[in-house]
Amino acid sequence: MRKFRELACVIICISVCVFAFGKPSAEVLPSWNETSNRQRIIDFVNLVTDEASPSYVPKEERIAVFDLDGTLFCEKPLYLQVLIAAERLYDQAEKNPVLRDIEPYKGAWKRDWGYISDHTNFLEMNLTAFEGDTEEEYKKYVEDYLTGRKNPDFKVPYIDLFYVPMLELLDFLRSRDFELYIVSGSPQEFIRVFSKEKINVPLEKVIGDTISVAFEVREKRAVYIRKHAVVEPEVLREGKPENIRMRLGRAPIFAFGNSNDDIAMLEAAFASGLPNLSLTLYHDDGEREYAYGKGAEKVLKAAGERGWAIVSMKKDFKVIFPEGITRE
Repeated sequence: MRKFRELACVIICISVCVFAFGKPSAEVLPSWNETSNRQRIIDFVNLVTDEASPSYVPKEERIAVFDLDGTLFCEKPLYLQVLIAAERLYDQAEKNPVLRDIEPYKGAWKRDWGYISDHTNFLEMNLTAFEGDTEEEYKKYVEDYLTGRKNPDFKVPYIDLFYVPMLELLDFLRSRDFELYIVSGSPQEFIRVFSKEKINVPLEKVIGDTISVAFEVREKRAVYIRKHAVVEPEVLREGKPENIRMRLGRAPIFAFGNSNDDIAMLEAAFASGLPNLSLTLYHDDGEREYAYGKGAEKVLKAAGERGWAIVSMKKDFKVIFPEGITRE
């Protein structure tokens, strides 16, 4: 009888460490350290995907939403879409000297980083820089920038600075039949340039700031021309869960962000009425990435009060970027 009990214990232990697909837990999220946050994610996913669990969530309700900048990839020294808009404004001012004394061209032309990095100017810069362009022209400019420009600290193209542990998390959730959505204040068409290739998120699962377009037919081809207007509500703060609801008709049960602008999105999962997990990424690794808390003070406080997971880049991430990418 004693041997039988010992054998039963061994079987139970093995079962706990193996997922439904027969994959040992050590092989899941391998770029994460074995911390309580990693285990919390694994436990949550196991519970909501186990049909025998009282916390089981049907596939159609397994909605996971992720912020982009600072959550999936590096947002320093400045948001990538803002750098791209500033570069386009500079190009336009270089060709037309009259623009050099008119904002937002003036700030971009003078490389005034105080102006460029002021968040109150971001929308105007994005709207002005590509007004009148077709979506195809905008996409081409973004692609050229992504392949031709490098982060000054890491010496690699900005678009290569996705966080490996976060990409593993996307894959893990995807393997367990979660529907993944990017919900970001970045322009929607900007994200769609690389979402499928870089993070395997199809175009229709990108929810970003939407620039209004005008429809035309040119030489028997449909074209969409960017206007100087954004579709309300913007995908920031309360606009995040509002856009999620309008697009999906459901609330998420898994939400991951990194800034004060993500609080409402994390609340949407937290108050979904279903088993849920909300997480925020804390940038506290100044050696491997950047250490900063500005713009995240409120979300960190909210996480502490509501019991959301605060994922530390320093403590929870075994590695941050792909092999060979280090900060100089």
